[in-house]
This record gives sequence, C-alpha cells and structure tokens, in this order.
Amino acid sequence: MRRIAFVFLLLCLAACARRMPSGPSWCAAEPPAGTAAIAEDAVALLAATYPPGHTSIHLEPAQAGQDENAFAAALESGLRAKGFRIATAPGKALTLAYTLDALEENVWYLRLRLSDGKTFARTYSSGGEPEAGRSLGVRP
Repeated sequence: MRRIAFVFLLLCLAACARRMPSGPSWCAAEPPAGTAAIAEDAVALLAATYPPGHTSIHLEPAQAGQDENAFAAALESGLRAKGFRIATAPGKALTLAYTLDALEENVWYLRLRLSDGKTFARTYSSGGEPEAGRSLGVRP
C-alpha cells in the first residue's frame, strides 16, 4: 500500500513539473505614444532569438473582458512584417503570451512568455523607449 501511495505521489509531482502553455495575455490601459515602439522592440527581441521565416507563433489572446488592444495589433503586424507566420491555433506553433502593465506613472513593464519556457522582460518609458538602468531580463 505504501508503494502505491509513493507512486501516486510521484505521478502528482511529475504532473506539476510539466511545462504548461504560457497563459492568457494581459494589457493595461496602454501608453498611447509608446505602444508601437514597445511592440517593435518586442518583435526585435523575438527575431534575435527565433528565426523569422522558420518560426510560427500563436499569439495568446488577451484575457476575457479585454477588447482588442493596440499593442496586440502592433505586435501581430510587426511579427508578420518581420517574416513570422502567425498561427490561429497553438498546435506546433510557439505560443506567445504577454503582459504590458504600468509600474509607475511613466514606466511600463512588458513580459513575453513563450511556450518553450523562455521569458523576456523589459521596462519602458511612456514614449516606448527602453528604460536606462533597467536591463532586459531573459530566462531560458
């Protein structure tokens, strides 16, 4: 009986360690002047890590209750222009979820979470320029 309980416990722990999809995207009220610049920088970060033309990306839709936002539209447009294929369903595509939120009045935080486990995080001014002294965080 102890052996069965031990095996069950191991199976439960293994299920917790499984890599899950990146979750829903979320975007606060966006900085109007900086939306396009932040999306452009996000596309550049992704293009430096994944080969455009050989990578399909599924954009995780924003949480329920959020309307289509300008950041999502600019991000999708930028990815397409760079050569990424945008998949309508996760399937074999790399799933990308994002969080764009205000940290302070004029400081914005962007986190990109990908289904392969990579995460990128960066802060921006309200105009969309990366904040000096706040480096890019990348988690493999």
